[in-house]
Amino acid sequence: MSIRVYAICGNRSVIRLWLIFQFIGVSIAVYTLAFLFLVNMEYMPSPLPKLVACVPKTVPAENLSVVFAIFMASETVLMLTSIVGFWKFRRSATRLLATLRQDGIIYFVILAAVSTGNIIFDTVAPKDLRFMLAAPQVMLHSILSCRMVLHLHEVSETEFLILSGSTVQSDPRFPVPRESRVQNEV
Repeated sequence: MSIRVYAICGNRSVIRLWLIFQFIGVSIAVYTLAFLFLVNMEYMPSPLPKLVACVPKTVPAENLSVVFAIFMASETVLMLTSIVGFWKFRRSATRLLATLRQDGIIYFVILAAVSTGNIIFDTVAPKDLRFMLAAPQVMLHSILSCRMVLHLHEVSETEFLILSGSTVQSDPRFPVPRESRVQNEV
């Protein structure tokens, strides 16, 4: 997401420095809080010691809620910076920019909603439900990033074909196995 923001904002050095500073600051804060979260957990012997050696006894969810809040704040800053960058291209009618803007908004809204859900679950939900949305947030981040890249590839290929007037498509496809020569000769 940071690379997208950097590109949209015109590769300016001020934006690059801000994005590096933001990445370092968020990473230090998140890793510190994750470390404190893991160190402050209390463990007890597992009822199934052959499968799992120990299970959490008490879980300090406050640190983890702050981690999700930091992620949400970072995503919000990146989204606002993107909007400023898109302002330069407001009169552009290319499908590529429209797709980038649309997918970026979808990406932000979904991850902000899941981060908000994580914060709520980690502070008010029963102990059994505290980490219910942690794994889905990680997976959604990866899925939405890949979706955006593949969608941008599809749109850029379509625009290139329209502009060049070519009919050749270069969609990524799995190779189809060829018949062997021996079978053809028989």
